[in-house]
Order: sequence, then structure tokens, then C-alpha cells
Amino acid sequence: MPSLSKKFAVTQTFNIESSRFLINWLFALHAIAILATFTNSLSIVYKIILLIGILVSLIVQLKREDNFKGLILRYSEVTGWEITSLENQFSSIQILPSTVITHYLIVLHYKIQNQKKRAIIICKDTMTNDNYRKLLVALKISGLSKDNV
Repeated sequence: MPSLSKKFAVTQTFNIESSRFLINWLFALHAIAILATFTNSLSIVYKIILLIGILVSLIVQLKREDNFKGLILRYSEVTGWEITSLENQFSSIQILPSTVITHYLIVLHYKIQNQKKRAIIICKDTMTNDNYRKLLVALKISGLSKDNV
């Protein structure tokens, strides 16, 4: 079977929406921390200080987490992996071998040229089951070789 020229190579695009599971998990963990703060024997002043710290942590996590804004990831044999937030243009990325792939979530470690390493969490509920499976396969086949780094 003749191969397609690179001009006609297929581009796979993955829309990554915000994850309700990840948001709920973040709230649950902070709620447990608040509960633990008020059930210990510290004085009320220290409990209030801890409560403020936990709430600040929750706000910082919600603001800094790229997972809550939505992303688009795409791959083609010509351009490789590219990423964008929903309003910007695509940037080429290098998928790092430290990326963790499971059936329920992906911890995608990547690097944009001349920038520090970044990580995003892609939960299974951020896209359809079929697209999630395609992303898993595409990452395993193309993105995790040791010579990528």
C-alpha cells in the first residue's frame, strides 16, 4: 500500500474540556483539610489561620490550573504535537517521557521551546471515550519515546 505524502498526513485534534471530576476532587480534598482543622485541639486563632491558608490554597489551585480553562491538543506527523488554550494560536510542544498514562487520567508533561517544563492533568471525563482512547494511543505511539527529549 503506498504511503500518503506528508502534505496529506492526517491531523488528530483533541478538545480537552474542564474536568468536573478534577474540580470536585479538589474541593473534596480542601473540605477534608478544613474538617481536620476544626476537629483538632488547636486554639481558635490557629484554626482560623489554617482555615485562611486552606482557602487561599483552593483559590490559587483553581486560578492556576490550566485544566479548568480548556485546551486543544493536536498531532500530525508533519508538525508533531501542538497545544493551545481555546483563544490562542498553537505552539509546538515536546512530550516528555515522564508523562503518566492510565485508563482514567493522563498527567501530560511537556515543554514548549525555551520554556520550563509544564504538566497538565487530563481526566477521562474531559472528552468522549473514543477521543480519550485515541489520545492514549497517539501518545503511546508518537509522544513517549526516549529520543524525544
